[in-house]
Amino acid sequence: MSAVWEKAVRCHREGNFAEADQLYHRVLREAEVAEDKNAYEIARYHLARVAFDGHDNAVAVRRFNRLLEIQEYNGDNRGVSRTYRYLAELYIRQRSEERRGGKEGRSR
Repeated sequence: MSAVWEKAVRCHREGNFAEADQLYHRVLREAEVAEDKNAYEIARYHLARVAFDGHDNAVAVRRFNRLLEIQEYNGDNRGVSRTYRYLAELYIRQRSEERRGGKEGRSR
């Protein structure tokens, strides 16, 4: 992809979720402009993952649900399966946090 993409991935891996989020949004806009459906879906996936990895549960659920719509429309059955697994894990995480009385996910 691009230098922006590489920096986004590096920030994500290093745990700099806020910067990774901003950079993934840039990649998403670039994919929209280029009308690159594959890059668009990949950027959407990573936006969902950065929220997931940062424990921003409400945002992660919203982003994975949007990704799911795109994957279903594109007939991406493997992607749909992976997204459902993440949504299930988010549900389990939220239930566990509610039981512990811990954070229930931030909202934006």
